[in-house]
Amino acid sequence: MIEPVGMPFHQAFAALTGYAPLRWQERLFKKMVSGRIPKGCDLPTGLGKTSVIAIWLIALCQQTVEGRVGLPRRLVYIVNRRTVVDQATVTVEHIRDRLQKPECPDWAEHVETLKALRSELKSLSSVDSGFLGVSTLRGELADNEEWKTDPARAAIVVGTIDMIGSKLLFSGYGDGRYKRPHHAGLIGQDSLIVHDEAHLTPAFSALLKSVRGIQKVDGERRPIEVMELSATQRDGDARGDVLRLEADDERDSIVAERIGARKVVRLHSSTKRTQNKDMADLAQEHESSGVKVLVYVRSPEDAGKIASDLAKRIGDKSRVALLTGTIRGYERDGLVKKNLVYKQMLNPEARPSETVYLVSTSAGEVGIDIDADHVVCDAAPLDSMIQRLGRVNRRGGRQREARVDVVWLEEQAARPSEFEKAAAKTLEIIKRWEEESGGALDASPRNVRDLVDGLSYEDREAALSPEHDTRQVTDILLDAWSLTSIDDDDMPGRPDVAPYLHGDTDDPPETYIAWRKEVSLFSQYEVADSVARDWFRICPVWSNEKVGGQTDRVKAFLRRLLNEHRKKGEASDVQIVIIHNHGKVERRPLSEILDSGDRQLLNYKTLVLPAEVGGLSEQGILESRIGSPNENIDVADQDDGERNRKRIFPGDPCPSGWKERGGVVLRDAGETTEEDEPEIRLSLVMPEREVAVDDHEQARFDMTLQCHTLKIVSNVTDIGDRIELKDEIVSALALACEWHDKGKDRGIWQRYAGKSGAGKPYAKSENYGHWRELAGYRHELGSLLDAMRDKDVKAHPERDLVLHLIDSHHGRARPHFDPRSFDKEGHTTRENSEAVNDSMRRFGRL
Repeated sequence: MIEPVGMPFHQAFAALTGYAPLRWQERLFKKMVSGRIPKGCDLPTGLGKTSVIAIWLIALCQQTVEGRVGLPRRLVYIVNRRTVVDQATVTVEHIRDRLQKPECPDWAEHVETLKALRSELKSLSSVDSGFLGVSTLRGELADNEEWKTDPARAAIVVGTIDMIGSKLLFSGYGDGRYKRPHHAGLIGQDSLIVHDEAHLTPAFSALLKSVRGIQKVDGERRPIEVMELSATQRDGDARGDVLRLEADDERDSIVAERIGARKVVRLHSSTKRTQNKDMADLAQEHESSGVKVLVYVRSPEDAGKIASDLAKRIGDKSRVALLTGTIRGYERDGLVKKNLVYKQMLNPEARPSETVYLVSTSAGEVGIDIDADHVVCDAAPLDSMIQRLGRVNRRGGRQREARVDVVWLEEQAARPSEFEKAAAKTLEIIKRWEEESGGALDASPRNVRDLVDGLSYEDREAALSPEHDTRQVTDILLDAWSLTSIDDDDMPGRPDVAPYLHGDTDDPPETYIAWRKEVSLFSQYEVADSVARDWFRICPVWSNEKVGGQTDRVKAFLRRLLNEHRKKGEASDVQIVIIHNHGKVERRPLSEILDSGDRQLLNYKTLVLPAEVGGLSEQGILESRIGSPNENIDVADQDDGERNRKRIFPGDPCPSGWKERGGVVLRDAGETTEEDEPEIRLSLVMPEREVAVDDHEQARFDMTLQCHTLKIVSNVTDIGDRIELKDEIVSALALACEWHDKGKDRGIWQRYAGKSGAGKPYAKSENYGHWRELAGYRHELGSLLDAMRDKDVKAHPERDLVLHLIDSHHGRARPHFDPRSFDKEGHTTRENSEAVNDSMRRFGRL
């Protein structure tokens, strides 16, 4: 066990990571244990910035031992949206594996330390909730719900700005009204948000600072904490509490090797017509050396051409890999796990017998632990060039020297973009550095840092990627976004959150595409949009199903696909599904979408195409062909071991040991003239043990109202005590739990649950009826009406909080209920109306 004075940090760090800590990591640990979280970490690439995750976890355990937990219990790690393989997820998976299986032979020497850490984490958690919640951007841990089942438990979440930022602002993409306030509360309270490569997304940094500022003014007890990680801090970020390397750090042998890693820059002029060939020529010069060559180019189209050219030249396409942000998640994840080139690039110890080539766009610049031997690249802004240099000869060594070939264009654009201006300024600076160094520019991290520090403010700012104007977030805007029971269509004054996450960017909008077999079923049975919406809430489109691209390019692809569809003699049109950011779903003909005059119709939307239409290559890239060779075009049921789900189409049997999580009716039994024709249903099933964990309101098991209430009261009291809430808040939570489901004790709800005549009310049922049997009734409103009469509720000092928790626990009452929700059995229409009006006023007060 950890001793009261604490376990030695180096021992705990080695147990979680497999490495001895560096000096800067020890300094950060001491700061965190003392409750001082730096505002930023300005460190060269290759020094293990993602170890912040392990350091926070160990510091949290140390505070638990000392009986003074002050660090946030959740760590939210933001990765750049261009990242294809995020090192943060790899780090989290390694930590999780070690804590889950402390006795594994691979780390047997750390078994006692891992057990001790696990024990301390368990002591934070409420009853039976495990010791660490983990959810990451992709793979088996993606969207597994672990991070939100217990607010007292330590949890790690890894996601993009779009994924995390939208949830923080009550607008989680794909989330329904039930999940939006949940997610906003858990991310926006008691969380350390680690913003990696923060210099690339200054608008999000401004958003986080604004939110924290509002929380401080409001006197929040557990506001968000923010730590920015970057190897390229802007001058404006240099002030304040920022962790940097110190002189003692550089005396460490590992640090010295990495910041002194030899990299020599060579410049080559080219033309737009010959640039791809020139870059392939330079890469091929390493063919006989048995090395790892990385090629960076801005355009995905150019990347594809260079990769294809190299494969033809060497006669072996298995030694050439392509890495762009336009590859679908399913194929991307498969390549990372199986592709020979990727594996060798990600393994610093790999020494290939034959040279391998990875051609990449900016998707391979950040958040990925590539260690190539040499690099060929086009011109780019200063921060991008620093990132690229950080992916070559990453770990240094006496025998290693990387060649960095930068190919620049002699022609200049007539009207250069801000990006091109920054790239041109960077080239000018590199030329100056090369001249000053006598023609052999040393691009080691140490030398580059010193050279950048020596730049004037004007040169530095002109060379960095352009910043976008940011939008100011106010408490009024947060209030507007928090109205989750009002659809966006009904509240045009509520702005979209995207500009607040990314700034007023001139980057072209993107559109995403997925393929599902059920889309053709929707057309066959002519289901309403509401049915499609319900289905995609039950069976959402996962990130690994989607392939994205600039909206104008996606539209051009869809136009070619539709024309190909018509040439093949198929139907003249294709019915598809559009999923909007806030969960709205509509079925539309593809031709109608393409011919629409609404230029913003497809911006940041997800389009779900019928699987048989095709359009995806084996590599996971869009191609306008019907019946394309990609046999895995519909991957909705594919999982990596933990996200288990299966769709049950009409006529298919349910696997043994699985239960329905939810479903939709494609055709009612009474909709035809055939009296004996059965109901046609599309269902989603999961293993029995996972149904309740995935969504407790979809759990199908019998439980009486009394038993359910006692269990919930016990759980929430335990959580409140463990996170040290005030006694009056814990008692308010318990009282809200005591009343939250009383509205289920109505004849209409018990008939819906199949428990009419059971003799006692039930809160959960194994066999629910059709949702239409409720006629719109919401049990939360019935519960509210009952609770408002209770003397203990009336007398409680936190009465408003108690009643709000009761009426909003399914996402409604933020701020209103639909009139169809009224409790007509136990209360009059006037009583219902007064309660609903009071609910809105109470929401405004809170």
